[in-house]
Amino acid sequence: MLPKDLILSSSEKQAIREYIDHLDCSLSVAQSMIYRDRYLTNDQAHGAMIANLLMKGGGAKLDSDAADALTGDYLDALDDLPAWTVREALRKWNRGKSIKLDGKAHDFNWRPTAPTLRRLAEEEMVAIKALKMQLEKLLEAVPLIEFSEEHCADMRQRLSNLVRGISGERQIRPKTS
Repeated sequence: MLPKDLILSSSEKQAIREYIDHLDCSLSVAQSMIYRDRYLTNDQAHGAMIANLLMKGGGAKLDSDAADALTGDYLDALDDLPAWTVREALRKWNRGKSIKLDGKAHDFNWRPTAPTLRRLAEEEMVAIKALKMQLEKLLEAVPLIEFSEEHCADMRQRLSNLVRGISGERQIRPKTS
């Protein structure tokens, strides 16, 4: 509920709906992105980022079979996330700026595990999801019903009389003007 003068107009509601649609698009895996100066689908971007992650080290040297298996693990962990979230999670990891998970600091000398990278990527969407929820609540807001002080006093008196009537006490007559 909002005060009547803060309720959105039709045009304001439409603008917010369009913005929510834009936020939905940013959370979609159907979007493409530019990665390393190339326009890639979400799946292609995931593959390129994972390949880059595995090539640069930060773990045991991998043979072809181990690299394929680890690539599969990362793809399984990330395939339902927008590629930009993975990119941001990796960027923060590379800068040593990733948030702590479960209260534990990370060892940035090693590449993140697939589950860790997934959780970090999911964190990138939290602010957008929270904003979207707030905007949706704003769209659903209804005007606050405001009563005069006189009306409220009358209602309190009526309630008091009702309680007295139930308990068997003597009722007080409301004031008449």
